[in-house]
Amino acid sequence: MMPVPPAQPVQPVLHDVARLVRDQLHRYSAAVLPFRLDGDHVPPLVHAGTDEAARHVGQLSQALKAAQRAGREHFLLLGAGDGRLSDALVTALPEQVTLTVLEPHPARVRSAMEAGRMQWWRESGRHRLVTDTSSWALLLLLVQAGMTPANTTMMLHPQLTGKERAWCRDWQRLFAGVKETAGWQDSEHDSQQGSQHAGQRKEAGLRPDAPLALGLIAHPDEPNLAGFFAQIPDWLHEVVVVWDAAEMHAVPQAARVALSACAVPVREFARPLGGNFAAQRNAVLDACSTEWIFFLDGDERLSAKGWSALPALMQSGVGGFAFPRWTRMGSEAECRAGFGLWPDVQLRLFRKGKETRFERNVHEVVRNVCGSLGLALTIHIDHYSHLWKDMDILAQKLRAFDEAAGRNAMHRLSEEYPAVPCELFGVLEGLFKEDRFLLLPVAT
Repeated sequence: MMPVPPAQPVQPVLHDVARLVRDQLHRYSAAVLPFRLDGDHVPPLVHAGTDEAARHVGQLSQALKAAQRAGREHFLLLGAGDGRLSDALVTALPEQVTLTVLEPHPARVRSAMEAGRMQWWRESGRHRLVTDTSSWALLLLLVQAGMTPANTTMMLHPQLTGKERAWCRDWQRLFAGVKETAGWQDSEHDSQQGSQHAGQRKEAGLRPDAPLALGLIAHPDEPNLAGFFAQIPDWLHEVVVVWDAAEMHAVPQAARVALSACAVPVREFARPLGGNFAAQRNAVLDACSTEWIFFLDGDERLSAKGWSALPALMQSGVGGFAFPRWTRMGSEAECRAGFGLWPDVQLRLFRKGKETRFERNVHEVVRNVCGSLGLALTIHIDHYSHLWKDMDILAQKLRAFDEAAGRNAMHRLSEEYPAVPCELFGVLEGLFKEDRFLLLPVAT
């Protein structure tokens, strides 16, 4: 395993945002790089001879200068290649332009570093490396780092071939197609700005008075159910629970008692899961009396700020919202990261229509919500399954997932997966002075 230098702990000093952002991106890539995924295949590169490599450097150096003249503060190189090109660009960066190298194959970066290249990553400066296999992770990291289609010049690495080049083009279109949108300023920011914002909030109608139902599918033995119901604010219209049980009398009294912690009416039903999570969620959809529904699992929590932001999201004109999910690993202070483990995007808040349904037995997805989709940038779901559930029971649950999906060894429990301090994601969320989301160019 290649040694990766630890990033130094940083405090969120906002007068040096560029340094702060670079440190967080460094910490993320430093966590992902050492992990070697089984069966990881790195596509071959186009070999560049000395003359051709010099031509590539010249072309991208001109593009950097063009970005400077256009007032674009970011230059994004899609692909690390063999590392030689980024090495040359780092030494030729024009003033006011920051170079970010995005690489979807951490193994390629390891190869370059083992060959003595890309050593600039270990040094401070106007250059950053972001690597992960997850397109959502790469998108969210760069957007939270302040990069937008308007302030960023993008170019594909000339050594890319075939599917890798196609993947980078698809990601480029995704990044170019998103639109960052402001939500309503949070209460802390309002208090700093005075009562004027509170009046504006009231005038705009951004109050918790829209009819919203919370949906939950749960096993009666789910731990900490009382805590789940206690988090629910009293402005929700209703909570609909579908228990994994044949009949209601089979639901233990302890689970029923947990409902007493809920501040709003709860309607509960019994229905055997039968390995089909989509059908279970569709049962919740059918039982809810509201258009807008928010789904949480029993081992998930939403912060008070997150709950208070939901009404504003519902009134934004967007039909559904996905949220990053922070899966705790080892302790409450650490999250799983890399290889799809973060942001683990979950579409949980949406307006249902006549054709809105969940599909797929496992890792179910909702289709045909009413309207466009957004991705929250400043709100996340906390996920505690690995801390609260017995590991043997959790392993049994994952085996059941595999059986329902018709696959073998798709889900694995491993302490070796990358993890990062939750503070890293908190710092990136905190760079926004108001709640924000991305309007996604994705069909429902």
